Amino acid sequence: MYKLCRPRRAFLLSSCIWAFIIFIVVRFVSFLPLRQPDSPPPLFHRLSPPAGNFSTGFSGPLVRIVHQSWASRKLPEQFAEWSRSFSACFPDFRRRLWTDKDNRQLIARHYPWFLRRYDSLARGVQRADVSRLFYMYHYGGLYCDLDCECLRDFRHLLANASLVFGAMQGLMIRSPRDPAYVAEGQIENSFMYSRPRHPFFWDLIVYLNATTGEMPIMSSGPYLIMSGIHAARQLGIAPSGIRVDGRDFLTVYPPAYFNPYSWMLLNSRHCRLYGRFENRAQLRQCRDSFQDSYVMQYHTQVWAKGSYLISGP
Repeated sequence: MYKLCRPRRAFLLSSCIWAFIIFIVVRFVSFLPLRQPDSPPPLFHRLSPPAGNFSTGFSGPLVRIVHQSWASRKLPEQFAEWSRSFSACFPDFRRRLWTDKDNRQLIARHYPWFLRRYDSLARGVQRADVSRLFYMYHYGGLYCDLDCECLRDFRHLLANASLVFGAMQGLMIRSPRDPAYVAEGQIENSFMYSRPRHPFFWDLIVYLNATTGEMPIMSSGPYLIMSGIHAARQLGIAPSGIRVDGRDFLTVYPPAYFNPYSWMLLNSRHCRLYGRFENRAQLRQCRDSFQDSYVMQYHTQVWAKGSYLISGP
């Protein structure tokens, strides 16, 4: 009797062990967080060139708001002066200064599904870069870094555009085969204009949300913008193809318009990188080197090396 039951007992014991193992594995997997794909989908893969007009529902000629950002509401004196220059150029535009707290609240309130990715970004400059995408998408308007000075009104360059960037002389990306190559030069995220709800920024936001882990510091800023421009052109979306509010999908203006001083080429002996001007006379000489420009960017780079203007010249 015992010999007959022995195989059955062994079978039952083996079955119980395997059932327990399977139960543990299933329970463990069920508690794992949902992981997003390592390789996000290609930019603009959902858009095709023959698609119709993307209407944002905004019918006015311009989005009259200037976005800028800083850690707090208290700006260094020189930045405050440059910021006021946009009110002198555009007295009918509203200026909005975003703080780090404001940035997170914007995403938490309107795009909570992105908040986990936002909080995962290791560097403050990356969170600031990403926040700009949300200003542009949610509100539209003009974004300018605080080291930008407006020299004269340029609304005529925005009125018939849905999305505007300004090139800078110099190429960090030299190969046309590189996914971030832009022929006009370096495209910074320090100057942007957009209609609200522009699909360009939406796709960049969705793309970033599909990434995981720590990002290289440039991948949330200029490199991301240039990758978007390159992808749109490769797909035939820009400059002709998909239109937004009846306007061209994308416009890139030459360096002389909005970013004449190149931090790569150092193309003016009067200008100083990182805002290292010894006095206001030097600052005026730098600005006067580019009198025909609409915006002067001084490239103080406070996020990296340029702490000079924090304490003031």
